[in-house]
Amino acid sequence: MLRTFLFIVRNVFRQHLQYRANVFYTLIHVLFYLFAKVAIWTALYAGKETVAGTTLEEMITYIIVVQLVGIFSSVYVSGQVEERVRSGDVAIDLLKPIDLRLLFVFQNFAGSIYSLTINAVPMLAVALVFFRVDPPASPVHLAYFIASLFGAYLVSAMIEFAKSAVVFWSLRPNTFAWVFTGFAGAFGGGAVPLWFFPPALMALARALPFHLIQFVPAAIYLGKIPVAELPFAILRQAAWVVGLGLLQAALWRRGIRRITVYGG
Repeated sequence: MLRTFLFIVRNVFRQHLQYRANVFYTLIHVLFYLFAKVAIWTALYAGKETVAGTTLEEMITYIIVVQLVGIFSSVYVSGQVEERVRSGDVAIDLLKPIDLRLLFVFQNFAGSIYSLTINAVPMLAVALVFFRVDPPASPVHLAYFIASLFGAYLVSAMIEFAKSAVVFWSLRPNTFAWVFTGFAGAFGGGAVPLWFFPPALMALARALPFHLIQFVPAAIYLGKIPVAELPFAILRQAAWVVGLGLLQAALWRRGIRRITVYGG
């Protein structure tokens, strides 16, 4: 299994590095997005030392950490599944000894390693030059932050697998994907931290799994979650991974059965 994963990692790096112009463009995009967000929040903080108990320095650190976590936890499966269903290749994939979803996990995790190496490390280096980046709130918070990264990746993967199952019922799932992406972006805390939300919206966001992907790891890093509550944050991630895992498994099982019944 490890040998298979390392083989996939090597292929992902080779594939991406063949298009060096795209590597440069992606890095420029990542840096532009970082500086744009910092500029917006700096303007919003004009004349204020703190907002909702958060200083500008903490907010800039939050932006950087959220972007790093987003690079690591990004999972893109829907497009791959849609392409394979459209072409009919999914029927062949299902006959292979390795589960198609596990293959996607390997490919996406390899992509995360690539993105961390090629995009995240240079972005962090530039951020350290231009901005003050606060260290983790404590060694305990750092340990839980690292654990939350893997929880974030698994939550993201389970959500993406569940979302990708829509393609088994519709070959044009773009409308659903756009709405879903917008909803996830609004309540995930990536653009605006949840502590700025009104109580009703904060309660709604906490009832959904999206905030577990970027907001929770960044909040742990900054110490916004007390030490006593850190285990519960990780347990919430684990609970959603199990729940979403069962949901996506059921959807994929029914979707595969549908392909089999209709001779896909």
